Amino acid sequence: MLRDKEPTATFTTARSVDEVAACIESGLRAVADPGSLGSLAVTDEGSTRVIRMTTMANPTVVITLAPAPQGTQVDYRSRYRTGYGAVTNAVLGCR
Repeated sequence: MLRDKEPTATFTTARSVDEVAACIESGLRAVADPGSLGSLAVTDEGSTRVIRMTTMANPTVVITLAPAPQGTQVDYRSRYRTGYGAVTNAVLGCR
């Protein structure tokens, strides 16, 4: 399972969970190839928000947003250890 994998990137931002989630979702939609973006799902799991990007029925990106003392902790996991370019930049751009 992708959520069990070591994060591709982890960071904390002063933004709220809602702000970071909106930024990441917008960024992913902007950079995704419309033909390859199977689905983008945002779910709440208690106080944690999870964004999943799936292509061809396979999860390719899972981003976990959790409240932190000074904002939001973001764990970004990509199926490919090195991430994949524009998607990684869209996530990291929301710091």
